[in-house]
Amino acid sequence: MKAANQVAATLRLRGTTIPVIALAVRTADPEQLEDELARKVLEADGSLAGGLGVIDLSALTEPPPSLAPLAEMVRRFGMRPVAVLGADEAFGSEADALGLALLPAAGRGMAARNEPDAAPAPIAAPEPVPPPVVPEPLLATAMLLDRPLRSGQRVYARGRDLVLLAGASPGSELIADGNIHCYGPLRGRAMAGASGDTSAHVFALDFQAELVSIAGIYKSFEQLSDEFRGRPVRASLQLEGEQRRIVLSPLGDR
Repeated sequence: MKAANQVAATLRLRGTTIPVIALAVRTADPEQLEDELARKVLEADGSLAGGLGVIDLSALTEPPPSLAPLAEMVRRFGMRPVAVLGADEAFGSEADALGLALLPAAGRGMAARNEPDAAPAPIAAPEPVPPPVVPEPLLATAMLLDRPLRSGQRVYARGRDLVLLAGASPGSELIADGNIHCYGPLRGRAMAGASGDTSAHVFALDFQAELVSIAGIYKSFEQLSDEFRGRPVRASLQLEGEQRRIVLSPLGDR
């Protein structure tokens, strides 16, 4: 009996008030979701980084998307998805596979307090997620950011170019499936051709990047030579047989 008491004393169960971020999904369009989440993360000025996220589908008025791309998108923007709210039990196996808790229907009251006008819609069974085959074609318009990207912030231009009118601080991340254009000081990490486009480029008028990646090939710049530091630079991927490497050249050279 004494041993049992000692074991019991090593564990205590208690309620907590750990904050979570509810991501109320109102559209199944992945491009709209990514654009809106990128804007929200930028406005939050790094305060969302590392936060626990609950994907709330209770306000969705159309068949919901699969959970895998939603969870991956949340992680890509620096948060940690832990649960799904307002989803049908048909999502149970997919949620389990992703390590997400499927909150019961009664839990919808949490979202309703913040979304009084939300009416839960019928939930359709998720369609299977096909594996990626080829990079998606780039969209006609680029994602345009007119404010500096601060340390710890991340932005992803899915299926398009990314244009940053201001600068990027050390510790920030610029990610695009197409090209990256930075008209201010580029001091963070720039990853172009994220979906596999080997022809993508990184253009910077004031190059001070910590790292450049194109189509998954990366090069860090712990010691940047004076030839390129603070100058207009174009970064591209050079292919030589099986060898691939990032090369820098003065912007305007061919």
